[in-house]
Amino acid sequence: MHIVTDLLIAVISAYLAFTSTLASGIESLFATAEPAHETTKPAETTDHTLSALPSRLSSLIPDVLLRSADYQQAAAVAEAGLSGTTVDDPLDAVVNILCTYTTEEYIRTTTGTGFFIDPDGVIMTNAHVAQFLLLEATHENGETDCVVRTGNPAAPTYHAGLLYISPAWVVTNAEMMTAAVPMGTGERDYALLYASERVD
Repeated sequence: MHIVTDLLIAVISAYLAFTSTLASGIESLFATAEPAHETTKPAETTDHTLSALPSRLSSLIPDVLLRSADYQQAAAVAEAGLSGTTVDDPLDAVVNILCTYTTEEYIRTTTGTGFFIDPDGVIMTNAHVAQFLLLEATHENGETDCVVRTGNPAAPTYHAGLLYISPAWVVTNAEMMTAAVPMGTGERDYALLYASERVD
């Protein structure tokens, strides 16, 4: 059964790489080359850094994952090829994730579907579901709690931590993290979480 899990992970990884390449190819097809115009004013450039996040967070976000002991531990486990058993029914791997970001001024929530891709507790989901966990590691402006709910009906089972989030998605959507009605394209919208502990 472990071979089936490895095969599923390989297929999903290949699919994500293919769709990313396809999206880049389509984007380049529709790019229009405009004739150069002479101007006395320098052209404006778009800065795709994370400076659009709240001021104290902008310098912390890019290396949050690199400094995370959990991220480093998961990378070492993956490199060593350590893994457990898999489930017989793929529906047992499907979970609901509810993330809440609480500040003194407001409470924001996001929810979505994920699925266990490794028996050691790794969960694949969308980046927009896991986005508040980026802010958790900064200890600024609020607290984040992500709960993994399993079963039917779904019941809180695990707390989740951030293992990986697409850096390209973060750069593109940094301004939308605090928007009242965030809207994105779904491009590169993937993340990996891990089940950190059981809910009491």
